[in-house]
Amino acid sequence: MKYLILCLTILTISCQQAKQETIIVKLQNYGFNSTVLPEEINRFGKIIKRDFELEENETFVARPLDMSALIDGVMTDTSFNYYPIKIKKGTCEINDRTFQVGLIDENRNNSFADIGKDKLIFLPTNTDSIHYEPYTYSAFTTLDEKTIVQINGGKYDVKADNAQIALTQVDDTLDAVRCVFNSQIPDIQVIDEYGNEKKLSDYKEADKNLIVELWFMGCRGCIKALPKLKEIDTNKNTIVSLNVIDNQAEISHFKSKYDISWDMLKADKSALLQLGNLGAYPSAIVYDKQGNLVDFRKRF
Repeated sequence: MKYLILCLTILTISCQQAKQETIIVKLQNYGFNSTVLPEEINRFGKIIKRDFELEENETFVARPLDMSALIDGVMTDTSFNYYPIKIKKGTCEINDRTFQVGLIDENRNNSFADIGKDKLIFLPTNTDSIHYEPYTYSAFTTLDEKTIVQINGGKYDVKADNAQIALTQVDDTLDAVRCVFNSQIPDIQVIDEYGNEKKLSDYKEADKNLIVELWFMGCRGCIKALPKLKEIDTNKNTIVSLNVIDNQAEISHFKSKYDISWDMLKADKSALLQLGNLGAYPSAIVYDKQGNLVDFRKRF
C-alpha cells in the first residue's frame, strides 16, 4: 500500500511539472544604434568631443553624472557620458501578446549570460532604439542563479545562455520577483477626479491609442509638454494623466489652471512598476489600438 501511495505521489508531481510551460526565445545579435551620436556636445559651457566609435551590434547607455563634482565645477567625465555595450534579443509571445526579450553584455566579454553581471531586458515589439537609464527604466534585471520575473501577470524562472532564453512558468505563490513587464495595459487601480476607484484599462477606447502621461506639480517639462498633448488629443488617441505624488486637490487645481480636457488620475507609486516606468518625468506610456505596449518613455 505504501508503495502504491509513493508511486501515485511521484506521478502527481511529474504531472504537475509537465504542466509547467517553458518558452524558448532564440537570440540574435542586435544593436540599438539607430540614434546617431553627435561628434561633440556642450556640457555646461564646455565642448566635449566624442572619443569612441560604435562597433557592430553595439549601443550606448547614459552613465550617471557625478552631481557633487559638477556642483563644485569639476567636469569628471570627458568621454561623452556614454559607453558602448552589446545586446542580443529575440521575440516572445505570452498571453497572445508579442514583445522582445534581450540580454545585455554588461561587462563586455562577449558572454551574455554572466551571473551577477549581465542583464535581462524586456522591450515593446517595435522598439529599435533605447537610452538605457537604470534609474528610470524598470523592465530589466541583473541575471542571478535564480531569476524570477513577472510577465503579463504570470511568473517565470529565467535561464539564459548566449543562444537563447528559457522562460519556465512557476508557482504563482513565489514572491521573489526581480522585475515586472506588461506588454499590455496592466490592471492597476486608479482614482479619478471625483474620488471613484477605476482600472486603468477602463480608459482604453476601441480603435484608439491610449497615452498615459506621467506628471507631477513641480515638473516644468510636464507643463511644456501640454501644448503637444493638446495637439494630439484627437479622435485617434485617448490621453490620461497619471500622478503618483500630488494629492487630489492639487491635481484638480492644475487641471483647471491649464485648461486640460482629458482625465487626470491618481495612483499609488507601485503602479509605475506595473507600467514599466519608475518615474521619468515628463514621459508617457503608449499603447496602440489593440492595447499593446508601444513605448515606455514617450517624449512630447
